[in-house]
Order: sequence, then structure tokens, then C-alpha cells
Amino acid sequence: MPWHNGAVESFHNRLRDELLEDEMFDNPAHASRCLPIVVETL
Repeated sequence: MPWHNGAVESFHNRLRDELLEDEMFDNPAHASRCLPIVVETL
């Protein structure tokens, strides 16, 4: 459960705020291709 782990919750919130809500991706398929690259850089 991510809400029991502050680091996971923080990561999830940052990911959502900085990437998904800023409309960085054109569609879900584009996000699926790009997110693994983003996660590797963190």
C-alpha cells in the first residue's frame, strides 16, 4: 500500500504533478513508451 510508504507516495505525487497533469504526453500509448525512460533517470 503506497500510502504506508512516504517515499512511494512522494514519487507518485511528483510523477502525477510534473508529468501527467502538464500534458507532456499525447496519449496513453505515448506515456507508456516514455515513463520507463523517466523512471530510469530518477
